[in-house]
Amino acid sequence: MDVLKFSNLEGFGKVDYVSKELRLTRRGVARILELKTDDVSSALDNGFVAENLAEHDKVHERIYNVLRLYSYLLKMSDYKIKPLRSLWRENNFWDSAIVKPPWYENGMKDYLFRKRYKGLESCLDWIQKY
Repeated sequence: MDVLKFSNLEGFGKVDYVSKELRLTRRGVARILELKTDDVSSALDNGFVAENLAEHDKVHERIYNVLRLYSYLLKMSDYKIKPLRSLWRENNFWDSAIVKPPWYENGMKDYLFRKRYKGLESCLDWIQKY
């Protein structure tokens, strides 16, 4: 991962960059967030959510929460691609955790595709607590 490139990206452009590294399409991001793909794509292209968007606050909050999740994963992976992808797909990293994360049984990617935005909120709650 090019940390310098990542750090120079504006706003939600960082979400786009990490999503691509995780091989997660914009459609996939939109599905997890329960948003329209066009709204997500526009925000990722521009780095921000357009003020005139009908659901501006909802779209902004949800994409911002993905950025929060990605920030956690990046720190845990020391900004390296292989560990980042492992944290995204696998669950064995958490075997020794006293309190298992909500995605423990299936891995974060599968958990988020199954639980969608409520799953993302559960992930963030766990991260904040532990």
